[in-house]
Amino acid sequence: MNSSKTGTSPNLENLGNAVFHLYEGRYRDCINRAFGIVENNTSIKGYCKFNCIRNVLIHEKLEQHVTDAFTRHFGPNLYGAFGFEKYDPKNGIINVNFESKKSRKTLNDVATDLIDECKRILSL
Repeated sequence: MNSSKTGTSPNLENLGNAVFHLYEGRYRDCINRAFGIVENNTSIKGYCKFNCIRNVLIHEKLEQHVTDAFTRHFGPNLYGAFGFEKYDPKNGIINVNFESKKSRKTLNDVATDLIDECKRILSL
């Protein structure tokens, strides 16, 4: 979608793209698009969780506060929410196995929650 040609706002365009990615099973793309709508809005429900998962999805080497947040929200000892290719949070490494059943389910759940929060923010 091109917002300048359709008259839609960039946030609505991002939301539309995020929903499309969700239904296509491209959860990383969905989360990245939807996070653009809520970025820096720390008052939203689940912001810390959304921010940390986005950081894990886009950065190879993570800062300590990100690995701490990931472990708090998704860590294998707490929920076992992901399958990992490599999990070494003390050294800033969290490589999610995006093809594992656990990872796909968790990413779907997070993406769905994030889209719901975006719709709430945009009053849709």
